[in-house]
Amino acid sequence: MKTTLLFLGLSLSAVSLFGQTTVEFYPAADCVVGFHDGENSAYEIAGGATHFSSFWQPAWTGIGENGGYGLIRFDLASIPSGSVINSATLSLHAFGDDFTPFLPDGHAGANACWLQRITEDWEEYTATWNTKPDMTATGQISVPASTDPYEDYMIDITSFVQDMVDFPSNNFGFAIKLQDESPTRGLMFHSSDVADEGEWPQLTVVYSDPVPVIDMHTDAFTMKVFPNPTMDIISINLPERTGAYLIQLYNFQGEQVISSNYTGQSSTIDVSMLAVGMYTVVAMQTETGLQASSILQKQ
Repeated sequence: MKTTLLFLGLSLSAVSLFGQTTVEFYPAADCVVGFHDGENSAYEIAGGATHFSSFWQPAWTGIGENGGYGLIRFDLASIPSGSVINSATLSLHAFGDDFTPFLPDGHAGANACWLQRITEDWEEYTATWNTKPDMTATGQISVPASTDPYEDYMIDITSFVQDMVDFPSNNFGFAIKLQDESPTRGLMFHSSDVADEGEWPQLTVVYSDPVPVIDMHTDAFTMKVFPNPTMDIISINLPERTGAYLIQLYNFQGEQVISSNYTGQSSTIDVSMLAVGMYTVVAMQTETGLQASSILQKQ
């Protein structure tokens, strides 16, 4: 099923509302890397494991320990570069019972974890404990200990996703690992290898479209906007200009809210329908492309 999801861009759905878009993703890859003292398992591949987890428990052989981390990555290429991530929530569903004799309920012990960024490439069906990718504690997100053996989690990873969208070449996903790596404890969730898609990890992202770049630092002529502040009508005076020009108003989210063409040195614009706030007024002479700008306060 992962192959099908990759073909579809790994997006469950996308909804746009009031300049914001909500999109949901399944993992592009997820796996567990682990070891078992007394067994030759540190090079074993567990890409098809049905759990996304971190655990530490006594070794099955009775000597030493077992431990592991979960790795996960989401393909965020469908989010436009420059977008502002308003929220990003990772939903994880508890594995439940019958995991191992040492962790029969999946969640066990004082199992607070870290989510850490992965800093190098990895593949689901080649990663092992001995070949696992590097991770960094910089900016790590604390995942609290469970309060119930079957507790589902919703984790705020907005900071991760914003950086991954800003720097897509650094999107190697992230890992979950226990804060205290001693037996017996674990935080166990379903992976995307379970049959029920409703139990898969899911990332929900709400983002605003990229803010358009407005060149306002080289005003080529004088523009007067008055009254300022205003509640309804503004006058725009361009005493040095003649001919046709375009006037546009942008809100402080970078969204264009008014665009009108005028001829001459002065004009009026009705802004009574605009929300209270600050706006950028940009005037551009049609023939030359020369611009001027001013800040307007709408009351």
